[in-house]
Amino acid sequence: MEVELKSVDEVATQLQVSSQTLHTWEKLFQLSVKRDSRGRRKYTDENIKMLQTIKLLRDADNGTQTINKKLYGDTREALKEDTAIFVLEQKNASSMELLLSLQETKQELLNKLDGIVELSEKYARATHIMGTLEADNRRLEERIILLDSGYEKDISSLQKDLEKSQAEKTNLEKQNIRLLQENEKFLNELKKPWYKKLF
Repeated sequence: MEVELKSVDEVATQLQVSSQTLHTWEKLFQLSVKRDSRGRRKYTDENIKMLQTIKLLRDADNGTQTINKKLYGDTREALKEDTAIFVLEQKNASSMELLLSLQETKQELLNKLDGIVELSEKYARATHIMGTLEADNRRLEERIILLDSGYEKDISSLQKDLEKSQAEKTNLEKQNIRLLQENEKFLNELKKPWYKKLF
């Protein structure tokens, strides 16, 4: 049957203390806590019972020496020689935990950097597209200006042609009037008797 292990946060919640307090108690009272492959603390039921006892003694205003004596009795003196080794192991474990944390932070930063690079590439593509659109827009504006200029020339030419056409129409109307007058005169001459034409 697999033994259920609890994390720092779970034990801290259960005992109603902070994670830092648990770390401090481990050092002060030489608790041996397992760690997983990533260096994170995993507490056994025995660890939790020991921490509960420490909390009760702390709540009763017992000092560190008193708690150590109550926990270990005479064996506490025998353990003094191992204190230096224990402290080194704890420091090493803390260093490993810090290293793992730094590696995780490094990976997070690398992931964010990848995101920034991707955003930079998207921005560069968008900037290129914007530049292309602006160039197209300028070309369109130039074509519109040319077309407007051509339209103005065409309109000016049409106006001149219209004026010329109107002038020709006026001349034709004058000529038509003269022809009508001459025709009327001719008809009047035809209506006269032949003998009156002699005089």
